[in-house]
Amino acid sequence: MTRASSFGFVGCAAALLLTGCASTETAMYNQKLGRAEARVEQAEQAGAYEHGSAEFNTAKSKLVQAKQVARDGDEGRAARLADEAALDAELAQAIAQNDQMQSALAELRAGIETLRAEIARGL
Repeated sequence: MTRASSFGFVGCAAALLLTGCASTETAMYNQKLGRAEARVEQAEQAGAYEHGSAEFNTAKSKLVQAKQVARDGDEGRAARLADEAALDAELAQAIAQNDQMQSALAELRAGIETLRAEIARGL
């Protein structure tokens, strides 16, 4: 093998390696984006826009940022932003569900107190 062909081989190998890395990043980003979109949708359905609105808005904002960063070509950073968006959406959903459970618990306690008062009057 001549020196020129060795350089050509190394150049081709490097190009293939970079292409492989880029396609891996694209696949990882697409997977994480899909997960983040699903989590944001689940959080919205759980009422996070009302109960966990700050976290929900942060999740939506990071999702938009992830898409923009990916369009700009930095899919590694975009994947990290998508991860953050998914986690923020999960937090927003947990806050919403907690608030809803707290409301249900308050209603149950009020009902119990009403029953106690009625029982006390009946004795």
